[in-house]
Amino acid sequence: MADIFDSLTPFEVLTLTIIGEARGEPIESQVGVGCVIRNRLLMDKYKDYKDVCLRPNQFSCWNPKDVNRNYLLQLASQMLKTPFADLSLKQCQFIANGIVSWQVADNVNGARFYIENTVFAKIGVDPNLDWAKGYKNIAIRGHHTFFSL
Repeated sequence: MADIFDSLTPFEVLTLTIIGEARGEPIESQVGVGCVIRNRLLMDKYKDYKDVCLRPNQFSCWNPKDVNRNYLLQLASQMLKTPFADLSLKQCQFIANGIVSWQVADNVNGARFYIENTVFAKIGVDPNLDWAKGYKNIAIRGHHTFFSL
């Protein structure tokens, strides 16, 4: 089933990554995930959105043992046959379109990374404090903390 990735366009992989990383999050967080992907494409040596999203160990939803991966594979299979009918999935498609077409502004201050807020707090960084040590471009959207190093 992993061969299905070859059939997906960069736009489809971007949409699935937003779904896998931020479904159930407020739209601001979903946009933030899309912006991180776009920021990486612009600042790093990637050829397209698919290359950014499917790079090993970059977005946990694509990791082989992640619970979201099978869900994304099922969605990918459906996507190739018929458009999404679910409104939350359509929303992620809408966001992905805005990211690709530059109709969605960067709401994460150029950040290229994010982590779930409680995980970020567990590693010793309080997202409500003025952080110095290496973290910059901080933005909190929904349950995600966005940053650059």
